[in-house]
Amino acid sequence: MKKILVLIASLFLFQSCDDGDLILKTFNFNNETVQKCNNLLFVSKDKEILILNIPSSIFIDEPTIEGTPRIYTLANSEELVYRLYNENVNSTAICSEIPPASPTVLEEYKALPGGQIQITTSVLPSVNETTKATTINYIHQIKLINVQFTNGENNLIYEEFLFGNYKSKTNILSFNFSTNNGAQCNANNLYKNNNTQLISYDYPDYLLPTTAGTTSINLDATNKITYKMFSGGTLTNVLICSTTSPDSPFILEEEWIATTGTVEIITTEVTGSNNLPALKYDIKFIDITYKKGDLSFTHDIFDFGSYVTN
Repeated sequence: MKKILVLIASLFLFQSCDDGDLILKTFNFNNETVQKCNNLLFVSKDKEILILNIPSSIFIDEPTIEGTPRIYTLANSEELVYRLYNENVNSTAICSEIPPASPTVLEEYKALPGGQIQITTSVLPSVNETTKATTINYIHQIKLINVQFTNGENNLIYEEFLFGNYKSKTNILSFNFSTNNGAQCNANNLYKNNNTQLISYDYPDYLLPTTAGTTSINLDATNKITYKMFSGGTLTNVLICSTTSPDSPFILEEEWIATTGTVEIITTEVTGSNNLPALKYDIKFIDITYKKGDLSFTHDIFDFGSYVTN
């Protein structure tokens, strides 16, 4: 629950110069969407805007421990600013290189140093049950704790105030790979990649079946599926099969590992690309739970595709 203690330095907090009409008692935000402009975070509603300008390094894309938010202590009066305009305001008012002629700022309050910004980070996976594409949202709940605003004459003190939820990043694990033949780094590995994302099945305790039929393999700490998402470059077979992760300019955005679930392999005898006898493996992942730290998401069935021995 939002707790607000308002200290009123005069009978009315804001009064116009000529008729004494009340302009504002307190901030009127109600869990508005947090927007970003350059290095600024802000929320706006009608004629009001609240601007937060703190180091981006405080917004770490890892979940916080329950009950232990990250804390940033305001260092100067320019880091948290409230403005009231004479008409409705939008991002143009603070994002333009050249400030617009309107709206006009009627009142400006700045937060004094010493107040705290409390950040609770959640990482929320969401699975599209049809395509299996999995969206990973990184969301930071921002609260103001014991923050005092002043315009030089009047003060507002907020014991606790919800600034809003800031979504810093959204990654989509597409699970969308070509139906072409899978590839191998060695006899105990199969993988597919789509240039920036990679799904790899490692089975060091097993060999692929050598006769027609259906085989089920239970995943464990050794026999596992790994899903990686990179940015900064294009994945090649050489990079994928290297013993070390691709370095600069590659950035590993996501890595999820599954050690529970079942791999079903249906083996059939076929004629290979060289017109010689071959084996075709049709592979499905069943009830697979992918994990990253304490986070997880589950796919009921995912068709990995086929692999032909030649």
